[in-house]
Amino acid sequence: MPPAPRPGGGAPGDGTSAGATASIFTTVSGGLGAVPEAVAAVSGAKVQTGAMVRELARTPAGWRLTVGSAHSPAYLEADAVVLALPAGPASRLLAGVEGAADAQAALAGISYASMAVVTLAYPSAAFPAPLTGSGYLVPAVDGHPVKAVTYSSLKWPHLRSAEPGMIVVRCSIGRIGEEEVLHRDDADLAALAAAGLAGATGVRGRPASHRVTRWGGALPQYTVGHLGRVERIRAGVGRQPGLAGCGAPYDGIGIPACIATARTAADQILAHLCAPRGAAGPARTADGAGLAPGRGWRTGRRRGGTAAPGPRMGSAAAAPPSPHPEKDPQKVPPVRQISAIRIDKGATSRAVAP
Repeated sequence: MPPAPRPGGGAPGDGTSAGATASIFTTVSGGLGAVPEAVAAVSGAKVQTGAMVRELARTPAGWRLTVGSAHSPAYLEADAVVLALPAGPASRLLAGVEGAADAQAALAGISYASMAVVTLAYPSAAFPAPLTGSGYLVPAVDGHPVKAVTYSSLKWPHLRSAEPGMIVVRCSIGRIGEEEVLHRDDADLAALAAAGLAGATGVRGRPASHRVTRWGGALPQYTVGHLGRVERIRAGVGRQPGLAGCGAPYDGIGIPACIATARTAADQILAHLCAPRGAAGPARTADGAGLAPGRGWRTGRRRGGTAAPGPRMGSAAAAPPSPHPEKDPQKVPPVRQISAIRIDKGATSRAVAP
């Protein structure tokens, strides 16, 4: 955990120390939750949420995804697919992909823990002394249900400025093998979190409001043999033209680690899409056919047991001559517009104000 700011000198009754005004943590204004929407808006991609992908299959020209219910499925055809998924769903999607059995088995071998995040808001005057640092961790041997607490109002300046008279904290509940506590209802979890916080900080009274957010199977466990599993996954997925994986199952659950895997996956997909037509290597499909220029995603619904193609959604666009010939976009195959599916993990949250 980062070193705590030195205590002392906060504004009277604000519940924070002077050191809290110089947080070592950085985020965008409004929080990281604003980033995916902003990226989607500027990318021009079509983002579809609430759409469960049930099946992934190779086609002569790329990939085909079966989306939606078994009763009324829709289909998406793509040049390439990135599996930005937990290990379990990724393993199930690879079940029907020829040559991916080793990767599928390795993904299935990654276990997960569940957790709940309880966010509590208190009047700053409820704390007997200004809070310092960014929070604290609770070792498992202590036997407390709360495993970590973040002083969100100290850690993120935009929260302090939004509610200057309130202190917001986030309490994490749930460890591997301790799923039973997560079966409690939201009110019980909020009471557990508040009691743990009171014992550690001396905060008085009930929180002004609380929110419980549950993440079922959200934390991958890197057990003995994990590095070998990751090697087998990457080798198996890497043999599939136009397929890549990224996210928390591989190199870490932190944002930097996940971004690094996403960059690698994007590089692999771009190399596949930009390879000259007819070239040997990963640019070719499973049956040896080259990629069709200008191919994008399309949708279809079952009619008489077959997929009815929808409109094409991607195309190659001409570009003006570049003043830098070595970077002239006319010299390389165009990167087609790529539509994306974002699969919601299914976290549930509820805000309650007494």
